[in-house]
Amino acid sequence: ALDIIHDDLSASDLSRYETSLQEMVNWFWETMRGWGMATFGPRAVWAAYKNEDRLEEAMQQYRDAVFEQMTPDGVGRNGPEYSHARLNGERTAKYGFMHVAEYTGLDKSFYKDFRLKWYYEWLFSSGCTPFNTFVTFGDSGHGRGFNTFYPQSGAWAAGKFSSLAAQYASNRVASAHPRYPSDLLVYCIAEPLPEKRTPQSRLWNDGGALFYEKNDTEDALLGALWNVSAPSHGHRDANAIYLAGYGEHLLINSGYNGYGNASKGFPWTYINDTAESSNTRLINNQNHL
Repeated sequence: ALDIIHDDLSASDLSRYETSLQEMVNWFWETMRGWGMATFGPRAVWAAYKNEDRLEEAMQQYRDAVFEQMTPDGVGRNGPEYSHARLNGERTAKYGFMHVAEYTGLDKSFYKDFRLKWYYEWLFSSGCTPFNTFVTFGDSGHGRGFNTFYPQSGAWAAGKFSSLAAQYASNRVASAHPRYPSDLLVYCIAEPLPEKRTPQSRLWNDGGALFYEKNDTEDALLGALWNVSAPSHGHRDANAIYLAGYGEHLLINSGYNGYGNASKGFPWTYINDTAESSNTRLINNQNHL
């Protein structure tokens, strides 16, 4: 926002705003809170604005954090809900800088990277049910869905990565009727969405599988398998299976009710530590890997 009004400010106002923001930027450099993209994105966007010497360092930190979110086949390691939040939903501090880097020419490799291309194709197909709730792998709750994430700037920018992802995003938007995003980022990255397309069945060597009925209604049948090599925000849910149909969850996993919390009468130890909570039989009494 400051960059947009930069040339219309008096020198004294500009200095006052930059001094105020610099205090927060210093905090971002001094503090590592565990959320990589939310730390490195602000570092990088300010370093780009000020053309600081530490821009290259911040950009590399951010880039590494982006690709830590996905498997080599572009499946979100965090499960559907966190993947939507971090690279599509309301957390623009986390995914905004990749668009800044592309627009400014600082790094024009994000839109061409096949991992991000596959990531957004996966996100808008296997990450959601035909009725736009999240497939309940990992820390994905039973109630939240595509239409509850505001703003969703990323959905309107899917075409920058993949035309197929944009068609899938259009399918989500058409059925979810979300409020059009109102954050500043959407004015920079949004594009008209193409004609919608029903998700296609697909296999990911490192990620799992999606089996989607050729049916463009909320009653379509969906089956999904979850299997990522290095899950994050996951439970003992390797090889977990999810089923949906007729506008309902049919076979769901433990989901998420907050870290350490019981849910629907099931204790946290059962939810977090057992394969059974994710519809998975044990082999020799061992959880799957």
